[in-house]
Amino acid sequence: MSSLQLRVHNIIFSQRHADEAEIRKYIDDLIELVVYLTEAVARVADEPLYVIMAGNTETQDIRGDREDLSREAVKAGQLEEVYWGQILPQHFIDELGQERVLSAPAHRIEELTTGAILLVSRESPIHYDTVQQDVREYLLSN
Repeated sequence: MSSLQLRVHNIIFSQRHADEAEIRKYIDDLIELVVYLTEAVARVADEPLYVIMAGNTETQDIRGDREDLSREAVKAGQLEEVYWGQILPQHFIDELGQERVLSAPAHRIEELTTGAILLVSRESPIHYDTVQQDVREYLLSN
């Protein structure tokens, strides 16, 4: 399974180094970059892309010692966890239901040109909060 990793230091999201408007722009620019890369790779990829955007400690904070992201689940379109941001390919949407994904109580939801859906659960990548928990419960409940 192909993967792409982009690391951004949390300091660019800190109010010690930028005001709130600048931080919001950094976040928006980061999301747009990830969407652009995802759509560019999707045009030539043999398999659908599942993209996770997570804070530096988010995967450990959420998963602990569990190995939630399994190759089999990704191939089957089974959403195992909700992170700060995700790009869900069509087979995930088919499993979850398009209307369900589009109506999730997330900070930002956008249909992409590839048919995938961008899901940003909360405003900031460095603050895990109840909004993300609400999205998690909404999408992962049966």
